[in-house]
Amino acid sequence: MSDLETGKTFQHLLVAAVASALVVFGLKAGADKLLSSPPPAVSVKRTTVVVEQSIASAEIDAAQVEAERLASLAKQERLKKEKEQSELERVKRELKLQDALASRAANAERQRRDASWQRFYKKPKKCDNPSDNAIIVECSNHYLREEQRFEKLYADGKL
Repeated sequence: MSDLETGKTFQHLLVAAVASALVVFGLKAGADKLLSSPPPAVSVKRTTVVVEQSIASAEIDAAQVEAERLASLAKQERLKKEKEQSELERVKRELKLQDALASRAANAERQRRDASWQRFYKKPKKCDNPSDNAIIVECSNHYLREEQRFEKLYADGKL
């Protein structure tokens, strides 16, 4: 159910609860008026008034029960939305924590790899300040060969 539909459902429940409350109060006022009004001038059997009072009381009770039911549904809907929001926030926090841990592990691995490379690679003395193009090419090739050898050894866990 989308947020829009959930919001509309909640609004509908709220409107129904308010309408039910108005009906209850209207019936209550009508019942009070019936109960407090003087007996009619026409002679009516006493049982008719009692039956009318019972019907009015039953209608009021039914309206109150309906209003309580609608209020309960609205509360359940609100609690459900709060629970969903709480769960969403918990999942976001968990993902953020996992990202931080993965980043920390990647940084630690990169530092270990760099430290291993520093211990592994020894530049030849002649490559410190090469003046000849042939020496420059030789030093570059040496570096590449050592880098490939390092990658293989590191991948095999030997460094």
